[in-house]
Amino acid sequence: GSTNEPLYVIDDVPFFSERGGVNPLLIISPNDIESIDVLKDASATAIYGSRGANGVIIVKTKGGKNNEKINVSAGYSVTVGNPVKQYKPLNTAEYKEVQDLLIKNTISAINRGQIEPYTGVYFFIPMLELLGNFSEIGFDDELFIPKYEYDGLNEDAFGEANTNWEKEIQNKNALNQQFDLGIRGGGKAINYAFSFNSVNQDGIYINDGLKRYGVRLAVDANISDRLKSGATLGYSFSKFRDATSITDGNTKPWLVRPDYPAKDESGEFVRLPGSNYGDVYYAVKNRTDARQFIGSAYAQYRILDNLKLRGDFNLASFRDDGSSFVPKAAMDEYTYYETLSNLTESQSDMTTTSINFRADYNLDIEEHRLSFMVGYGWDRTFRKGGYQMYEDFADDQILNNPASAAKVSAYYSSKSTTGLNSV
Repeated sequence: GSTNEPLYVIDDVPFFSERGGVNPLLIISPNDIESIDVLKDASATAIYGSRGANGVIIVKTKGGKNNEKINVSAGYSVTVGNPVKQYKPLNTAEYKEVQDLLIKNTISAINRGQIEPYTGVYFFIPMLELLGNFSEIGFDDELFIPKYEYDGLNEDAFGEANTNWEKEIQNKNALNQQFDLGIRGGGKAINYAFSFNSVNQDGIYINDGLKRYGVRLAVDANISDRLKSGATLGYSFSKFRDATSITDGNTKPWLVRPDYPAKDESGEFVRLPGSNYGDVYYAVKNRTDARQFIGSAYAQYRILDNLKLRGDFNLASFRDDGSSFVPKAAMDEYTYYETLSNLTESQSDMTTTSINFRADYNLDIEEHRLSFMVGYGWDRTFRKGGYQMYEDFADDQILNNPASAAKVSAYYSSKSTTGLNSV
């Protein structure tokens, strides 16, 4: 793996969590986990080679038990989430005081030659002109820069609202609902386990949340005194709505100017005038649909009381479809260049297959027990993915699909196959 993540082995299916950073443990419900073991150092590399260099997390899920009556369990929980601590952003009057001080100090620094002329002065002036009044009063022949006099804030550049963006973007009393159903049992020769789980979680920010549905089936059978076999199948579907851009760069809510409202009287988002002080975040629409499948099957034959052979086949398949739409409403409205709504759609496929054969021999000599194991493993990982970027849409709310874009601005695709042959 190309990350420092450990190798995850879930019901004998090994894979890394490098696929888009989504943890493989999301595939299974915590209620389905029977045990978690951690291998590190020499024990991990001895069994899993270089893949175990960062440690191995071995997860075993619950199965049925022989001669166990059918057992049905169900559970439902609901919780409410709110942020524990909030920043207190500036109100409009305080915001204007800060802007006044920033412009005053910047103009003073320009006049004293403390700002580099070409990359500094001529970069700051267009931004300062948006909020302040100042005039050119001369030219410094030695420094090759104009001299300016600051005449106070441009009151027409400020709105009359007093918006607290911390409260505006929050999803108050965010619900987290979870449901689990499990059916387990077994007879003399066969045992089984079936489970269904669902999660419907609202994030504490608007447009942030998770819905996930998963099913799992495990069957084990003692076909004869010496032969046993089994299979485990698991599938989950997840829908992520992501508002993590709220915490990036200038999109922190306490950096957004409070003098403009979030929406106008007609309910439409208000575009903030260009001032490089942040965006209206909750107009951004990020989503990811993830489909995840894990399947494994094994057969084990005991040739002698202390010698057994085992073969297994494992398959894991992941499919992610992502979409991120940034409407004009989520962008500052600059006077000196046009901002365009944009859409990025991405796809990611990863399939891993693994076939393993091993023989285990146990030798008991008086008070000593010796164990020997020899095995062969064949692993292949197939990846493909890509993205397409579109620009300029006729409508922020409805006509924001790729067919409505004025142009395709970028695209990318990749494909790779990697593998391991282990002895």
